[in-house]
Amino acid sequence: MRLHHRELQQVEELIHSWQPGTRLWIHVYGESGSGKSAFIDDIVQQFSTSHLLLFRYHFRVFPFRYSYTVPQLLQYLGSKFPQPLAEFLNGYPADLRQIISRTLQGDSPAPNPTTADPHFPARLMAHFLDFLSRRHPAVLVLEHFLSQNTPDEQRFLELLDKADALPLIIISSGNEPPTRLPADAHPIRLSRLSVQETEQLVARYLGTSPLNARLITNHLHIKSGGNRRTILFLLEAYYRPLLEELGETPIGGPSLRRLRIGSDPEQLFHQLFRQLPEAVQGLLAFLCRLENPFPVKQLQSALKKVGISPSTYRGLLKADMLREVTCFDQTYVIIPSGEWKAYLRRHTSQELGEHVLRALAPALRRYQGPLPVETSGLYFQIEEVDTALALAHAEAQMLRRNGDFRRALDRYGFLRRNLPRHPQKRLSLTGVLGEMGALQQQMGLYENAFESFREQRERIPPRRRSHWLRATARMAEALCLSDAFSEARYLLVQDLQTKGTAPPEVRLLAHILLGEMEQNFGHPDYALRHFRKAIPLVPRAQNGFLTWRLYTAMKDLYRQPGDERRYRETVSRMLEGLPPKDAFRQQIHLDFIKYCVQQGDFSTALPELITLMRSSRNHMTPLTAVQSRLLLAEVYGYFGKWHLSRSRLQEVLRYPLFIPNLRVHLQVLVGAGVVEKELGRYGAALEYLQEAHRLALLHGRRREAYEVQLHLGHIYLLVHSLPRARELLIQSYQWAREHAEEEVLIPAALFLSAYELQQERPESAREYLREAKEHLQVSNRRLDRLNYYYYLIQYHLAEENYPKAGQLVQTWEEESRGIAKFEMLAKWLSGKIAMHLGHIDEARGRLEEALHLCRR
Repeated sequence: MRLHHRELQQVEELIHSWQPGTRLWIHVYGESGSGKSAFIDDIVQQFSTSHLLLFRYHFRVFPFRYSYTVPQLLQYLGSKFPQPLAEFLNGYPADLRQIISRTLQGDSPAPNPTTADPHFPARLMAHFLDFLSRRHPAVLVLEHFLSQNTPDEQRFLELLDKADALPLIIISSGNEPPTRLPADAHPIRLSRLSVQETEQLVARYLGTSPLNARLITNHLHIKSGGNRRTILFLLEAYYRPLLEELGETPIGGPSLRRLRIGSDPEQLFHQLFRQLPEAVQGLLAFLCRLENPFPVKQLQSALKKVGISPSTYRGLLKADMLREVTCFDQTYVIIPSGEWKAYLRRHTSQELGEHVLRALAPALRRYQGPLPVETSGLYFQIEEVDTALALAHAEAQMLRRNGDFRRALDRYGFLRRNLPRHPQKRLSLTGVLGEMGALQQQMGLYENAFESFREQRERIPPRRRSHWLRATARMAEALCLSDAFSEARYLLVQDLQTKGTAPPEVRLLAHILLGEMEQNFGHPDYALRHFRKAIPLVPRAQNGFLTWRLYTAMKDLYRQPGDERRYRETVSRMLEGLPPKDAFRQQIHLDFIKYCVQQGDFSTALPELITLMRSSRNHMTPLTAVQSRLLLAEVYGYFGKWHLSRSRLQEVLRYPLFIPNLRVHLQVLVGAGVVEKELGRYGAALEYLQEAHRLALLHGRRREAYEVQLHLGHIYLLVHSLPRARELLIQSYQWAREHAEEEVLIPAALFLSAYELQQERPESAREYLREAKEHLQVSNRRLDRLNYYYYLIQYHLAEENYPKAGQLVQTWEEESRGIAKFEMLAKWLSGKIAMHLGHIDEARGRLEEALHLCRR
């Protein structure tokens, strides 16, 4: 008979009735010490041959920070399942495969809202989990999930809930019922152990006779309350010593009555601690003072030195005084009971664990695990100062890498206080202050960062002039972020601009800061002077982030009428100054291409896009990969290459992993619908657009929904479903008028003019065209203006005013040069007008030109 037999039977029934291809969520809950982890161990062990364990994560033991932990979990999955990963990667084209591989190896660029898709690792994990679980029945274990109820845990729940189609079994646990989990979670409550189960546990744990087990059970069951951990502690504290004292003599009533067992946990812990050897007491005195779990590999290297045998250590695990937990293929040890750990902290001294600390020092100095272990404070207390300072620096760096900025800052503060009194050859206070200031700046503690950089500068000797100037630049940047512009200007002008020996990246930052300050003061001309001085420094500085910062500051100033040539030259110089693999360079290039598309300069946009995709093929970020494909589809469309445009959009839809958000998803669906419409595939177009409309309404994106309705209305116009066309178009038109949305209003008015012409109501059509013209005079968007010409020409053709239509076509053709779609339409319409005017040869020539353009 197993413990919690009834609950195990419930789980078995749920798993056996589970339909592959669906999600099964089981939540195990019960009071602390009830045996949830052991119960989950039994489940995992029972189904180990038939189900794949993807990973097991303990949210209460290991800190969960979404942006840091999800990529770590992803890398773990990639290393654990190399063969399935290879098959997963084979489903993607080469450039996308490179992006996935780099993300799985942790080599992707650091998350940045401007150059990266911060949610890509989470989506990749969901897709890979889906792939794994469809190949083989799979289990995911989330212990004490939502026990802290942090925003990061909520985000992970949202990830799992959005991926509710994941065909796997999720087993979560906690002390409370699953009130925050999805509605389909099956609660399994671990009840207290019955008398029969307690007797079984006693007999198995103590290895004693059935009679002794029965007598001990009768004596302790009520006192333990059926709590598994309390039973084990009682057995170790009272009954094992009694059995050892009696030897072969059976336990009798008098022996049991001698035991004074109260209900106070402190009394139990005191008795338990008394029974432990001094070496074990020292180990517990050390472990109870740690905030993080401790790596077992490092601990085992010291156990023999401190006099703890492997069997003694296993006994501590068996008694649940210690517990081993695994994370990312590394095993750690913890004290699982919060009450027991608190008791040990109160009633043990630091000196008791001193021998353990000294034995662990060599292993901790070599520790390079994925999770930080904070022991430097303990070493400092036992006056192992060199070890304490070396470990504190490693801990600070590791804590920062794991996103635990508060504790990282605490360790840097420890170093700042103690390094001046205890100088180290291998550890420079100057470097520590620089790292500390950077962290403070990252945390938004700008004034503190300034003080750190100022102190760093004061400690830099005169011979290290370049380091002194770097510290000055960082001081100025911290002052700018604190809005202390006058002080920052003084530093930049007096200490940096007058020193020609400053490194290129320092001078680049100085000019950017001075330019940004002038922008804030409303002096764009002065700002440009500084930015222009910064541009020649880009190739020498080789700093992608600073170059991106310079570009974003300059682009709006250079995109004014008359400055287009200068803007293009500036972009060209920046791109030449950075390597193709730089993520910021890719984003600058992509932003420039977007600008060309917005300006209707497709003849520049197309070769630039091809250059970007070729030069960055092996180094693209997820965001660059999808944006470049969407832009290429748009450009191909304006060249009339609808089939090429269609293939790019379908490629994006085929790999939804790379669609970063709903906005882009809607953009792709609408683009695919428009392309299918242009190809005359109205059924396919309707499918794409209706799906886009459904998603927009589902997520409350009203503007996007009305924009989609424009295209749906246009299709219904083309297939002569006029009532439905008018219903959709008039809704979009009225909404756009109410909300002054010109990007929706202008095309809605143009489509409605076409509807009125089909209804033979030219006066109404003219009113819609007049309204579109009024709004065009304000917005002056080239593509809207070219579309306006088309519908105005249609109006004059319907009115049989062929001379006026011919004049408009000539103007239209001149303004549309470089946009094949409009050039073809202009030549076709001019041929049509020539036919109406009886100019047959001219009509044939124009129509042949249109055909030639179409085939090119």
